[in-house]
Amino acid sequence: MTASITSVDHVINNKKIDPIKAKACYGRIFVGGLSTELSDDDIKNFFGQFGTIVDVKMPFDKTKNQRKGFCFITFESEQVVNDLLKTPK
Repeated sequence: MTASITSVDHVINNKKIDPIKAKACYGRIFVGGLSTELSDDDIKNFFGQFGTIVDVKMPFDKTKNQRKGFCFITFESEQVVNDLLKTPK
């Protein structure tokens, strides 16, 4: 962050705030209809061919003790998501 932002106290409505640098923007997709047997590595190996993967979130159903049949994949670039969505099924 620039020195001018961090060197001065910032107050909004009589409350001191702490401005921090925002995280970089990434592209995220939803993938449904997955087998509950798939692992994070299976997802990364397949979708990694389209671009650099930052994160894979595969929710887990605690009552059924298995993964849910969907995931969210976050790519390093939003352009990867745009290109991927243009790809025919």
